[in-house]
Formats: sequence, structure tokens, C-alpha cells
Amino acid sequence: MAVVSNRLDPGEAVEVLLLGMTVPGGWVISILGPIWMRPRAWYVLLTDRRVFVIGLSRFTAGPKRVKWEELRGGVRVEGYHEGRMWDKLPLQRLNDGKVLRLQFAASHRNEILAIKAALGG
Repeated sequence: MAVVSNRLDPGEAVEVLLLGMTVPGGWVISILGPIWMRPRAWYVLLTDRRVFVIGLSRFTAGPKRVKWEELRGGVRVEGYHEGRMWDKLPLQRLNDGKVLRLQFAASHRNEILAIKAALGG
């Protein structure tokens, strides 16, 4: 992925690359409308050293920018909920406490659990 390829250290290995989304709550959609508050797509890239969260463009669906670039010890799983179709895996950045409430297709549960195991929570 070109957005992070120049940021990887020599010898840094990619372990998991997973596409997820953040979805606004039901009350937000009911107030602002479903078109304004569409789901937002993200890639979570886990290397043997760091975690990258990469936002995707809403128009082209291509990688747009790196939102988080943290050492693995700087991000943790803030809870995990296994669902039938979607698994919820909120990630918390420890330096500022920000939480990104991600949802992933349950068909990728092995990758989700690999992220959970690597980051703890």
C-alpha cells in the first residue's frame, strides 16, 4: 500500500491488513439523514512493530491518508463484540485516549482476533 510503504522501517513485516468501517449511531442518522452520515471505511494495517489506521476516500474508495501511526504498545482494544455478520473492535490510542469504533465483517474473524491478540484488550 503506497500510503504507508515509505513509512515502514527496513525489515518491518506486515502481519494483518483488514478493511473495516465506522458507522454513526442510529440517532445521529435520524437527525442528520442517511446520506450525510454514511459509513466511513478504514484499513487497519498491523506490522510486527506498529499499527496504522488509514482512511479511505468517500468518493474513490482509495487510501486517502494515515490517521494513526502508533507503536503497538500505544494502541489497545477497548472491547470486542462478536456478532453474526459484523464484529465490533474499538481501538483506543493511549497517548490521547481517542477511540475509533471499528466494525469488520465477521467472515474475517481470524484476522480480527489476530489484531485483538496483538494489541490486547
